Amino acid sequence: DRPLLEQYFDRAITDGTPYETDLRILRTDGSIRYLEARGEAVRDQQGRVVRLFGTALDISDRKLAEDALRRYERIVSATTDSMCLLDCNYTYQLVNQAYLTLHEKQLAEILGYTVGEILGAERFETLLKPHLDQCLAGEVVNYQMWLEYPTVGKQFIGITYAPYFEVNNTISGIVVSIRNLTDLKQVEVELQKAKEAAEVANQAKSIFLANMSHELRTPLNVILGFTQVMSRDSSLTPDQRENIDIISRSGNHLLSLINDILDLSKIEAGCITLDESSFDVIAQLRSLQDMLRQKAEAKGLQLNLEIAPEVPQYIRADANKLRQTLINLLGNAIKFTQKGSVTLRVASRLTDKPSSNPIPPSPHLPLSLSPHLLFEVSDTGVGIAPTELDAIFDAFAQSQAGKISPEGTGLGLTITRNFVRLMGGDITVSSTLGQGSTLQFEIPVHLALASDVQPLQTSRQVIGLAPNQPPYRILVADDQPENRQLMVKLLAQLGLEVWEAKNGEEAVALWQQWQPHLIWMDIRMPIMDGYEATQQIRSSEESRASVIIALTAHASRNDRALALSAGCNDFVSKPFQEETVFVKMAEHLGLRYVYALNDQPSVDSRQRDKLAPSKVLTPESLSVMPKEWIQRLHEAAQLCDDEEIFQLIQQIPREYASLNTGLSRLARDFQFQPIVQLSGNASQLPAFD
Repeated sequence: DRPLLEQYFDRAITDGTPYETDLRILRTDGSIRYLEARGEAVRDQQGRVVRLFGTALDISDRKLAEDALRRYERIVSATTDSMCLLDCNYTYQLVNQAYLTLHEKQLAEILGYTVGEILGAERFETLLKPHLDQCLAGEVVNYQMWLEYPTVGKQFIGITYAPYFEVNNTISGIVVSIRNLTDLKQVEVELQKAKEAAEVANQAKSIFLANMSHELRTPLNVILGFTQVMSRDSSLTPDQRENIDIISRSGNHLLSLINDILDLSKIEAGCITLDESSFDVIAQLRSLQDMLRQKAEAKGLQLNLEIAPEVPQYIRADANKLRQTLINLLGNAIKFTQKGSVTLRVASRLTDKPSSNPIPPSPHLPLSLSPHLLFEVSDTGVGIAPTELDAIFDAFAQSQAGKISPEGTGLGLTITRNFVRLMGGDITVSSTLGQGSTLQFEIPVHLALASDVQPLQTSRQVIGLAPNQPPYRILVADDQPENRQLMVKLLAQLGLEVWEAKNGEEAVALWQQWQPHLIWMDIRMPIMDGYEATQQIRSSEESRASVIIALTAHASRNDRALALSAGCNDFVSKPFQEETVFVKMAEHLGLRYVYALNDQPSVDSRQRDKLAPSKVLTPESLSVMPKEWIQRLHEAAQLCDDEEIFQLIQQIPREYASLNTGLSRLARDFQFQPIVQLSGNASQLPAFD
């Protein structure tokens, strides 16, 4: 640095000129320093320079601060955000043009003034000062608010206060940045409005579906209920019984469509949950095969079931959703396959990883055993075009083959995929057009023990009350006369005393007058609904002696919870099976019944052996009956439908008493497989027409 300073020294010595300059010096270590150099010559009386006074002051820190401030000024001037620099007294030290424009001020009207003087003392004290004080304490403060400005009116702004640090790390001011967020806020408000509108629309759709479900289930309850009542009439001719069966099957098909739509609405609303149970999965799979085999064989198809040896017999999972999933997949495969076969393959693998399935494992088995079941449904059907594969799981979407078919709503695969995902898996599809399709899914389950599994209840037809029981009083409350008539006919034929109420108010009055043992309470009724009627009855201490069972076309889990919380003892949804009504009354009142044919206690097993035919039944024994009758017997045996079998047995002419007795014995002992074999072989023989 010496040569540079000597230039100034020489000039001062030569002509006596004082000097003052700033020097930028590059040091040997690579750093840069700034010096402020000053000098002046001292002359004697003859004017000669005799001394030279000079000073050199290191101003690097000040210089760096000035450079930083200039850079800040350039950045502040370029940004569209409103920015300013305040000192510790909240006085403006620097502002950019955007800030001046926002407040409609000139530079001279702001610099040197405090925030309170510019924006108003009240606004400053209540809205700004608490945040500014927080910033002077060393915090970066961010907040948003609505503020009124003279130029643009009310605006939603985002404000940031950042401490301004000196080189010695002391705070000398506050950097203020103001961003206009009004447009973003308006977009946010619009999005919120759209979301609320969508929620309202979704709620309206759910209410509509629930109401439509109620309106559809109510007449369906009457249709299906009276077909059950009529089917008990032994005087019906075969043609009449067949007509009733057609009505029943069509009604149940319509009910399944309604349930599909309801399931979809529940899925969209996030109301579908898993219902845990321990069950025999092997038995369930074979039951599905038996149930759908006839449908497949009617089209000339083979329905194959391949279960790997490692598949556990007893598991804990959602049996109903798994069953519905497989029914949907197998039903679709049979529907779109014209020749060849449909195959269900099931395999298993064990993993030590914790299962994502929320169903807890059996308490009797180790937690480390977490099997996954793998299901595959393949067919040799029409296949799915590659362009349609991505859409087959969409609601109401159908492939080209599905559009041609007259059946279905386009909801089956949508519900199936949601069920699989709910169970902790996912479903995939592969297909070749004209050759067939394969759908696969894998779900986590838990192992169970045979002792965990509830035994299946055998369906039995009630024909009366067992003797030596007290008279029971039953009240039916329903606003629909057809529903009341159905329940009255169903219950009165057992010898029960039944009264009717057409609304909740009448139900309460009749309960006070008559004290029934059990009330079948409809929920949706005029004047007073079932909830309020139940609550009024339960408000009395005497109501403990009466059982109240909600019987309603509202079928959701929430409806059940509301009914139970109102004071109902149980809940049955419409349409109902008559067996459900009898089971509930047996459960809550202890009713004992007399059952049809296979459950009559009049003949013990040794006596039945004496009454058995002297010769064993053969396919030729059945060939005396019409082919249609044999086919119906075959289908009923495959479905283990003993009620249908006994109805068919009643059609056997008297001269074939041995056939009647032999089939009755097999059905009474639930020997369905021999009946399947006999009827299957008999259908190949020449039959009576």
